[in-house]
Order: sequence, then structure tokens, then C-alpha cells
Amino acid sequence: MESKTREEKLCSKWNAVTKIAAMLLIGVFGTLAVSAQTLPPPNPPQTAPVLTTFEREYNYGYQEGEGFASRKDRANYEWFLAKYYEGLNMYPEDADFYQGRIQGLTYGWLENQPERDFSTYNKLLKSLQRNSAEK
Repeated sequence: MESKTREEKLCSKWNAVTKIAAMLLIGVFGTLAVSAQTLPPPNPPQTAPVLTTFEREYNYGYQEGEGFASRKDRANYEWFLAKYYEGLNMYPEDADFYQGRIQGLTYGWLENQPERDFSTYNKLLKSLQRNSAEK
């Protein structure tokens, strides 16, 4: 075997140090890259106004009513109206939710009719007024 000269020994020693340093740097940068990908995105600034429960549910109910009116689907309109009214009676603590849906559904239905029919709305309004008078 050949014996290594002093320069070759020193060179191989520095090769080992650079390899170790390179591996450590790769490990550190790899860890940073992975952690950067797993961070949650920064919260965007609020651009739209925050709606109340009633306003949000009114908008949703209006879209539902609009859809039923465009399909001329009175049966589903009345079914949803009855379910929301039942929900209002069963869960009075969620009155904002159900009243928003009921009013939105009703106005969405009425405003998109060729000839407006207020019979269902008047029945509903009378029953809501009667219900609130009982309490």
C-alpha cells in the first residue's frame, strides 16, 4: 500500500469536512423548505362586509326562492317554506336563521313571478303574527 503524503491526508480531511458541511446545509435548507410549505397562508384582509345571520340567510333563501320561481316549482317552494316555519317553531333560539330564510324564500319567489301571488305570504304573515302574539 502506498502511504499517503501529508498533503493528501490534509486534503482528504478537508474533503470529509466539506461533505459533512454540505450535508448539514442540505438538511437545514430542506427542513426550511418543508416548513415553509406547511405554514398556513397569511390571512387576507377582509374585503366584504360581515353579514348578520339574518342577512346571510335572507340572501340564501332569496336565491332558493328565485330558483323555485324560475322552474315554476310551487310544490318545493311551499315544502321548504313549511320546513323553515316548523324549524322556527321548534328552535325559537335560531329565530334569525329561520326568519331570514322564510323572508328570503318568500321574496325570492314573489319578485320573480310573472303575476305575483300573495296568498301563501299572507297566510304565513298572519300565522307568524298570531304566534308572536301568543308568546
